[in-house]
Amino acid sequence: MKAQNNMIQFYYIPQFLGKIWFVFFLLSCHFHAYAQQIVPLSLLNTNNLWSIIEYDGSFSPDHLYPTLKTTWLKVEGDTILNSVAYKIAWSSTGKNHESWEIDNFMREGDGKIFYKTVQEPEMLLYDFSLQEKDTFVFYRDHIPLVTHIDSIKDITLNDSTYKAFFVSNYKKEDPGFRYTEIIIEGIGSLNGLFRKSCALYTGCYQNSSLTCFYQDDTQLYQSPDYNKCYYDSVIINNTLTNSLLKEIKVYPNPSEGKFYVQVGNNLDDYTCKVFDIAGNQVQSFTIKNSYKTEINLVGTKPGVYLLQVVNRNRFGVVKLLMR
Repeated sequence: MKAQNNMIQFYYIPQFLGKIWFVFFLLSCHFHAYAQQIVPLSLLNTNNLWSIIEYDGSFSPDHLYPTLKTTWLKVEGDTILNSVAYKIAWSSTGKNHESWEIDNFMREGDGKIFYKTVQEPEMLLYDFSLQEKDTFVFYRDHIPLVTHIDSIKDITLNDSTYKAFFVSNYKKEDPGFRYTEIIIEGIGSLNGLFRKSCALYTGCYQNSSLTCFYQDDTQLYQSPDYNKCYYDSVIINNTLTNSLLKEIKVYPNPSEGKFYVQVGNNLDDYTCKVFDIAGNQVQSFTIKNSYKTEINLVGTKPGVYLLQVVNRNRFGVVKLLMR
């Protein structure tokens, strides 16, 4: 694959700075008023190739930290499911993506992208026909979720103009807690092309990111958070600069059974899991808005437990001493 000189190239910097830098770039370079007429770009182009990095938070006594692993995605071929025509989406985990497996099925029409698996019903994945300030409600697992189109801007990549959607997502019953996402027409979300069991943009909060995007073998995008497009089960350890370790507060520690944990100071979700020393999961919970959260181990055996905290590709592991 080739990368042209006019490709937008991002250099590796810590994630929180990368996101700020990228948003600043979008707002300050190549952007102009959305009033310009743009020719819609097909996301399901057979010449598109996505590199998606996923964060595996699985735990074992010999594997305390998450791993980074890349999945390549492409769209190729057609099929009919329930009398509806779909494109076939394929995935590959090899560095040179030599072998491919069917992942799901997708179709587009009227600016909308739909996603489906063999077992699951069709879901609306993207709606590029929406306008600025549009707000709509959809449901995931019977939970009402809201997506608000904050703004729509134009961005030029390799002489092609794309619409970039800046959106915020929140639960209907908790409008104060929002998380944002950038979606580019013809490319998809910067959190990854799709997430299984998710609908409409973020919809759910999973640990994945778009690392690179190619069209016609030309690289058009590289994430500012990573310095390459492929990672093969790379173990993240607490020496990385984006570790959450310094932001995790646990007290009292040691404890007779009740601990309190607080992470960071921003409006974000932190996935937490507690394991015993044998690697068995004891508890799991989510910290929202940096609220203080109780860990109650009363009734469990005294000893050492491990608290694992993950936020996108940031993480930290803290020992809990149970007396």
